[in-house]
Amino acid sequence: MQRFALGLSLVLLANGVAEAKMYRWVDEDGAVHYSDKVPPQAMQGEHTRLNERGIAVERQAPVQTPEERARDEELERLRNEQQRLAGEQKAKDAALLRTFRSEDDIILTRDGKLAAVDAQIQLAQSNIKRLKRQLAAMQESAANMEKQGRKISPRQQQDIEASQRQIEETYAAILRRERDKTQITQSYQSDLKRFRELSNLSADTETPEPRDRPAVFLDTLVTCDGPGQCDRAWQKAKDYVKKHADTAVQMDSDRILMTAPARRNTELSLTVSRVPQGEGTAERIFLDVQCRDTALGQEFCASEPVSQIRAGFKPLLESD
Repeated sequence: MQRFALGLSLVLLANGVAEAKMYRWVDEDGAVHYSDKVPPQAMQGEHTRLNERGIAVERQAPVQTPEERARDEELERLRNEQQRLAGEQKAKDAALLRTFRSEDDIILTRDGKLAAVDAQIQLAQSNIKRLKRQLAAMQESAANMEKQGRKISPRQQQDIEASQRQIEETYAAILRRERDKTQITQSYQSDLKRFRELSNLSADTETPEPRDRPAVFLDTLVTCDGPGQCDRAWQKAKDYVKKHADTAVQMDSDRILMTAPARRNTELSLTVSRVPQGEGTAERIFLDVQCRDTALGQEFCASEPVSQIRAGFKPLLESD
């Protein structure tokens, strides 16, 4: 420090202007210089104005290149984003602790929401059975009219097509509800994990499975991507239905193949649908297995041969 003060004083005396401005600047080789002016070639670099006692009073940062400015702006944006996320997480944590008092509260809430979605799925299944019977009756009436040499009216044709569309839409709704159940389970699993962290509870505690959940339809759901892959899987699915169904084909289109409702307790009615997934090229192919709506019919649906039909569908479509 003494050497610096002495050197600075000598520079000031040599210039004969004790009150003159003095600058400290660094050249491109990293050497430090002191002078009463900053050379033009050093103006773009860092330089500092000193007072008569050698204390820095004004610092000029080096002029940034466009790349350096872009880097600093991106760094600032990332830091702001981190602060925003930290604030959001803090608010979520506070809401989580206000909403639930224990792990059991979270589990009971999860199970309640899953039960509500299951009720929607069961209602949709009932609607499908009703629509299938309605469609079968309309198709039978149309066939009888054709045998008698009479044409069906435009209104009858519209009713048949409307029933077919309703069936397709209802199957698509079932798949959406199943996806909702998966999202609910994952969301509450995440909440439960975070609750344990905030409450200093063991994170290794096993989470009870949702209670009284019916059979998962996703066991017969296959996702494909791209027209080529989906076309091949769809053809396999249609062949599978025709091979294993006990009732005649009732509807066959580019999006759904459905056999007639079961009339005997040992008959199997199968439906396979092809539903787009989102806005991309992915699609979902779903097999629905239905039996007669009686005690013996439902017993047949739960039998080993029918279970094997369900189990064989997904591996077949996913194979090359």
